[in-house]
Amino acid sequence: MSNQYVPAEPQTVLHPGEHLRDFLEAQELSQAEFADRAGISEKHVSQIIGGKAGISAETALILERVIGGGAELWINLDSSYRLSKARMQQEETNGRAVEWAKGFPLSDLRKRGYIQSKRVGPDTVAELLRFFGVADVGQWEHRYGGTAVQFRSSPSYEASQKAQATYVRVCEHRAEVWDLPSFDAGRLQSALGEIRNKLSADPAVLLQEAKKALSQGGVALVVEPDVTKARLSGAAIWPRRNKAVLALTMRFQTADHLWFSFFHEAAHLLKHRNRTVLETEDA
Repeated sequence: MSNQYVPAEPQTVLHPGEHLRDFLEAQELSQAEFADRAGISEKHVSQIIGGKAGISAETALILERVIGGGAELWINLDSSYRLSKARMQQEETNGRAVEWAKGFPLSDLRKRGYIQSKRVGPDTVAELLRFFGVADVGQWEHRYGGTAVQFRSSPSYEASQKAQATYVRVCEHRAEVWDLPSFDAGRLQSALGEIRNKLSADPAVLLQEAKKALSQGGVALVVEPDVTKARLSGAAIWPRRNKAVLALTMRFQTADHLWFSFFHEAAHLLKHRNRTVLETEDA
């Protein structure tokens, strides 16, 4: 019993009971004799070997003393097995959600580096869930399925809700709101007043000034191109309860149009606290 057990590197992740079985066979020990040495029931040994019971911290310490290899090794074997099994179950679940994934502007997301998969499959579903930061399709529906689409909505086309949710999430990623102070309506109104007094300036230069001014009021200004089928001009987004994003897609013909949308989104932030509002209009 002095040999330290070191499991062979498996091709697939095995239940730790498989390794325990290998040890008992190599040492020509019966389950009953091992149970007697370990001070645990033969039934429990049988359940571990049969894959019906895992390795607790207490059991890992027993195996360390009786078999060797270190308690951490047995805990890691058990954790690796359970994680591998959970991943397999998740892949099966993702496989059933492939149709859900097909409704997103995947080409846009590939171009912007948010997903890598070339063909739509379970991997695409996994990438989308990571992109949106949600556990599953149900949580996506809960978090992004109810986004309000209001104001200046054109009846001449039907926008895609999934595309619009994608735009919202891209802006959340771009905004880096954790660097912002908490939302302050007074500071935002003050910043808007400063910007109104400079509307004759170069729009590109003024947008940079506006970004800095709005950040002091807890608002991130994001200028991000629209995504396919979203058909948005802008959005007022609340990625956190006390942090906001004013997003513009730059689908504008004139500077007047740009600043109209800018102040329109700012008004939503002031009037609709913690409510995401999207602006749709004709291309």
